[in-house]
Amino acid sequence: MHYPMMRYIMAYANIHLGNKFLKPDIELMEADYDNVRYGQPILIEMLAYLYNKGQSDLLSVEDMCKIIYKYRFTGDLVSLQMLLLLLAERYYLNKDIKSAAYILEDAIELYTQKGLKAPFHLYSYECWPLIRKLSPKIKKTDESNRYFTDKEIDVLKLIVQGKSNKEIGEVLFIGIGTVKWHINNILSKMEVKNRTQAAKKAREQNLV
Repeated sequence: MHYPMMRYIMAYANIHLGNKFLKPDIELMEADYDNVRYGQPILIEMLAYLYNKGQSDLLSVEDMCKIIYKYRFTGDLVSLQMLLLLLAERYYLNKDIKSAAYILEDAIELYTQKGLKAPFHLYSYECWPLIRKLSPKIKKTDESNRYFTDKEIDVLKLIVQGKSNKEIGEVLFIGIGTVKWHINNILSKMEVKNRTQAAKKAREQNLV
């Protein structure tokens, strides 16, 4: 049974809202990949993302390289750039910085020569320091607008400044409970465990 396109779209939205996938959904996507191997780009993208997050072990590096070759041949440059970034992220997470940099150079070339930049802003990549080192022109200036509400951005700025929950509430004229609610949303979307990690990641990725 194929995983319906609407569920692909909902699952894709869940990624960008910071929601976790349910195991049955992951199992359905993995089964669908086995049925339509190298088929839906959105399915391949999500499985690559889930592998990097430790939630699926289906899509191997060899599989990704074969799909990248296919995208080069068919001219699907957006899907090509996305998969290059996700493959580079996998190498980076495995501490293989040399391979990550090699793959990123291809993705950056598509940015500089073809103007393709959307895939750089679709996920919260751990390899952003390496991306910035290879190409300082590529910035995450629009990530805050994409992932956070205006109020969450205000709260995140104050977290970076080292403000306490009480101080944040006083500055923004909101209650402590509301401050905590915004902070929980921020931590979930940034995929970090505490405000110290959130502040560090915000500085590294120029989110505020």
